Amino acid sequence: SFRLEEALTLERLQELAEAGPLGAQLLSTDAALSHLPAAHLTDDEARKVRHGAPVGDACAPRGLKDGAHVRLRDAGGGLLAVAVYDAPRRLLRPRVTLAAE
Repeated sequence: SFRLEEALTLERLQELAEAGPLGAQLLSTDAALSHLPAAHLTDDEARKVRHGAPVGDACAPRGLKDGAHVRLRDAGGGLLAVAVYDAPRRLLRPRVTLAAE
Protein backbone atom coordinates (compact mmCIF):
# COMPACT_ATOMS: atom_id res chain seq x y z
CA SER A 1 0.00 0.00 0.00
CA PHE A 2 1.04 3.57 -0.54
CA ARG A 3 1.40 6.17 2.16
CA LEU A 4 1.07 9.87 1.43
CA GLU A 5 4.27 10.67 3.32
CA GLU A 6 6.17 8.49 0.80
CA ALA A 7 4.90 10.53 -2.16
CA LEU A 8 7.17 12.90 -4.09
CA THR A 9 6.06 16.13 -5.72
CA LEU A 10 6.79 16.68 -9.39
CA GLU A 11 9.23 19.40 -8.39
CA ARG A 12 11.12 17.01 -6.09
CA LEU A 13 11.22 14.38 -8.84
CA GLN A 14 12.69 16.98 -11.21
CA GLU A 15 15.38 17.86 -8.64
CA LEU A 16 16.24 14.20 -8.13
CA ALA A 17 16.33 13.54 -11.88
CA GLU A 18 18.76 16.41 -12.37
CA ALA A 19 20.97 15.02 -9.59
CA GLY A 20 21.20 11.50 -11.04
CA PRO A 21 19.34 8.22 -11.62
CA LEU A 22 15.90 7.93 -10.03
CA GLY A 23 15.87 4.15 -9.56
CA ALA A 24 16.18 4.17 -5.78
CA GLN A 25 13.55 6.90 -5.42
CA LEU A 26 10.78 5.23 -7.41
CA LEU A 27 8.56 2.32 -6.49
CA SER A 28 8.87 -0.61 -8.89
CA THR A 29 5.83 -1.76 -10.85
CA ASP A 30 5.98 -5.08 -9.03
CA ALA A 31 5.98 -3.36 -5.64
CA ALA A 32 3.07 -1.15 -6.68
CA LEU A 33 1.11 -4.29 -7.59
CA SER A 34 2.17 -6.33 -4.55
CA HIS A 35 -1.44 -6.52 -3.34
CA LEU A 36 -2.19 -8.86 -6.29
CA PRO A 37 -1.46 -12.60 -6.10
CA ALA A 38 1.38 -13.84 -8.31
CA ALA A 39 1.73 -16.81 -10.66
CA HIS A 40 5.18 -18.12 -11.64
CA LEU A 41 5.34 -19.20 -15.27
CA THR A 42 7.47 -21.74 -17.10
CA ASP A 43 9.63 -20.47 -19.96
CA ASP A 44 7.05 -21.71 -22.47
CA GLU A 45 4.19 -19.99 -20.64
CA ALA A 46 6.22 -16.78 -20.36
CA ARG A 47 6.83 -16.77 -24.12
CA LYS A 48 3.08 -17.12 -24.74
CA VAL A 49 2.24 -14.32 -22.30
CA ARG A 50 4.78 -11.99 -23.96
CA HIS A 51 2.70 -12.38 -27.12
CA GLY A 52 -0.59 -11.81 -25.30
CA ALA A 53 -1.74 -15.44 -25.29
CA PRO A 54 -3.55 -16.94 -22.28
CA VAL A 55 -2.01 -19.73 -20.24
CA GLY A 56 -3.52 -22.47 -18.09
CA ASP A 57 -4.06 -21.93 -14.39
CA ALA A 58 -1.76 -24.70 -13.12
CA CYS A 59 0.74 -22.01 -12.06
CA ALA A 60 -1.89 -19.83 -10.38
CA PRO A 61 -2.42 -19.54 -6.64
CA ARG A 62 -5.34 -21.64 -5.41
CA GLY A 63 -8.62 -20.02 -4.45
CA LEU A 64 -8.74 -17.36 -7.16
CA LYS A 65 -12.17 -16.05 -8.02
CA ASP A 66 -13.31 -15.47 -11.58
CA GLY A 67 -12.12 -12.06 -12.75
CA ALA A 68 -9.29 -11.80 -10.20
CA HIS A 69 -6.20 -9.89 -11.31
CA VAL A 70 -2.93 -11.82 -11.08
CA ARG A 71 0.71 -10.79 -11.55
CA LEU A 72 2.47 -13.08 -14.02
CA ARG A 73 6.18 -13.65 -13.38
CA ASP A 74 8.83 -15.39 -15.44
CA ALA A 75 11.09 -18.16 -14.11
CA GLY A 76 13.53 -15.54 -12.80
CA GLY A 77 10.80 -13.71 -10.87
CA GLY A 78 10.52 -10.79 -13.29
CA LEU A 79 7.10 -9.22 -13.71
CA LEU A 80 5.78 -9.91 -17.23
CA ALA A 81 2.12 -8.99 -17.15
CA VAL A 82 -1.09 -8.58 -15.22
CA ALA A 83 -3.73 -11.13 -16.14
CA VAL A 84 -7.39 -11.70 -15.40
CA TYR A 85 -8.42 -15.13 -14.19
CA ASP A 86 -11.02 -16.85 -16.38
CA ALA A 87 -12.33 -19.47 -13.92
CA PRO A 88 -14.77 -21.29 -16.26
CA ARG A 89 -11.96 -21.92 -18.76
CA ARG A 90 -9.20 -22.18 -16.12
CA LEU A 91 -7.06 -19.62 -17.93
CA LEU A 92 -4.96 -16.60 -17.03
CA ARG A 93 -5.59 -13.99 -19.73
CA PRO A 94 -2.94 -11.23 -19.96
CA ARG A 95 -4.49 -7.77 -19.96
CA VAL A 96 -1.39 -5.60 -19.55
CA THR A 97 1.98 -6.89 -20.77
CA LEU A 98 4.92 -5.17 -19.10
CA ALA A 99 7.96 -6.97 -20.51
CA ALA A 100 9.13 -7.56 -24.03
CA GLU A 101 11.01 -10.65 -25.20
